[in-house]
Amino acid sequence: PLLLCFLCCILAANGIKETYSKTRSGIFGDFIVTDFGMAVGGVVEVDYNVRPQNVSAPSDSYLLLLIMSSDQKDGWYGGLDKSDTDVTQNINNLCNQPAMLRREIFGSGSIKFDIDYAVGLDQYSVGVLQCREGYTSNPVSVDLTLNMKNARPESDSYSHFPIEQVMEVRVLQGELILYALMILGMCGQLYVAGRYARHIHYVFLLTLVTTFIYVSIKYGYYYDYNRTGSTNTSLMIAQNVFGVFSNGMFLLSLLLLSVGWTMIRSSLLEKEVQLIQIGIGAYFAFGIAGAVCINSSDTTCQALDLVPFIIQSLILLGVIIAMNFSVTQLRAMVYNSPWVPSTPLQYARHQQYHVFRLVFLLYLLLPTAFLIFRVSQFGWEEAWIGFVLTDLLDIALIFHIGVTFSPLHEVLLIRAFDGSVIGQEPAQPHPRAE
Repeated sequence: PLLLCFLCCILAANGIKETYSKTRSGIFGDFIVTDFGMAVGGVVEVDYNVRPQNVSAPSDSYLLLLIMSSDQKDGWYGGLDKSDTDVTQNINNLCNQPAMLRREIFGSGSIKFDIDYAVGLDQYSVGVLQCREGYTSNPVSVDLTLNMKNARPESDSYSHFPIEQVMEVRVLQGELILYALMILGMCGQLYVAGRYARHIHYVFLLTLVTTFIYVSIKYGYYYDYNRTGSTNTSLMIAQNVFGVFSNGMFLLSLLLLSVGWTMIRSSLLEKEVQLIQIGIGAYFAFGIAGAVCINSSDTTCQALDLVPFIIQSLILLGVIIAMNFSVTQLRAMVYNSPWVPSTPLQYARHQQYHVFRLVFLLYLLLPTAFLIFRVSQFGWEEAWIGFVLTDLLDIALIFHIGVTFSPLHEVLLIRAFDGSVIGQEPAQPHPRAE
């Protein structure tokens, strides 16, 4: 009930439009938005209010609104995002360069710029440039509201995502369906397995449920932003927090599985329990602190965002070490121990962990391969493909774990190793084992 109430509250929260506001005298220049992908049918809308602080006093303002293509931004306006000193030194050059739209703004008004076939598909940037010193005693206040939208081919409405991200909303819809099916499949497996289900299976089910909640909130945040163009702060924080919970549960599942908890060992050593508690606890603590700290320009928030990645890397290193130890231990049990009735089960476990180790190594290496492939083979407008590949990799690993370590009766698990699958009588115990 508390979770449902929390979700209702965040879904009812209102978003806030991002605006640009500045009051100063002298020369200055800023980018408001950079490299926003737009296609034919898109619209850039700007509402502005430019006024001197003292309306009755003289003012000398020449403020330009600039809408520029990627080539214009990189070729002529690269100095606009540098320091005020650099802008001042290059002001004559900056104020005389061409742009898709270059208009003086003063007073109150609005500007609409349509993306038609003459300008076409590109990444557009919007900036402001004050080209005169003005009067120090009467600074100018600038307030802008910017709205950049792409046309939706299936309707008359607009999408507030750049072209390279528009498909991500649909991708999240597909992920929700896949996670829901995996949860149903896991519940069905646990029901059929009955008493043969182990504690690790319930931890894995909790991981699936947590991930489903996280993807649901992420979809809600993306859907709301895509529809309104406003950043819903509550949804964004909720997405970040549940992302930490989801990833933390995933790391916990990997750790417990790699050490063989309830799969090849009934319990863990006290020191192992303490290390897992410290690692996962630290990840949750720093992760949640970073999730609620949303000011990306603040150095404290930047540090809080970095620490969970360091802890996650250490945990994944621990997973690799523990998994190698488990595989080595199982191999030794299979090859160096006399035959006992449980030997086929040891063969089966060894095969499970051997395959899982290979899949996990691919899981760690493939993101780099995906990045190289995307950069070399796709343009900026297909950036969403990287989003899809990364999420599909997570889904593939979760699906592999669910299938490989599914709760099965031991008779079904060992049938490939005791001869019963091809109609032979199960192997009898070795005389030394009697």
